[in-house]
Amino acid sequence: MFPSITVADASLGQEGETLSDEYREIAVDYEVALWIQSMQQQGTFFVSDTNMAAILAATVSGDSIVGIYHSTTKQHTINFSLWAANRDVTSLLFDLTLGCLLDQKATLKDEGVDSREVSGSRTGDINMDFGQMLYGSSASMPVITVQTVVSMDIDAAFIDEIIVNTPGPTT
Repeated sequence: MFPSITVADASLGQEGETLSDEYREIAVDYEVALWIQSMQQQGTFFVSDTNMAAILAATVSGDSIVGIYHSTTKQHTINFSLWAANRDVTSLLFDLTLGCLLDQKATLKDEGVDSREVSGSRTGDINMDFGQMLYGSSASMPVITVQTVVSMDIDAAFIDEIIVNTPGPTT
């Protein structure tokens, strides 16, 4: 059970600070639908195969689908709690955690998570709730995330038709 590293969003359960909130209508034609499909295949966009098939089928004849684009930028604080029965191990965990976070800042930014700083306290926390003396340290990282959702209204009968015509797994 120990040593232990716990990672939690300190903003969870409460509304994070909203930095921007944007709504707008967009038109999705076949060219845009193909682009969405390429982003889905790369794992950048999360669209079910059924919905992707419905979007492509609805736009292949030259029609467009009206969608609502909603993008929200929020600030969160990610907390890291580190505990061990030995101060030296706690200090080592602190160094490793900070090293990993600093090393991954560029990757996180590429994934849409922006973090400008990492801060923390190497020592000072003590916990005796587990029947032994535990030494703790903590780190926190404020992050900015962007979540974008595009909602499209496609006739339910059309979607049912696509689902029926989509081959499924064979038994």
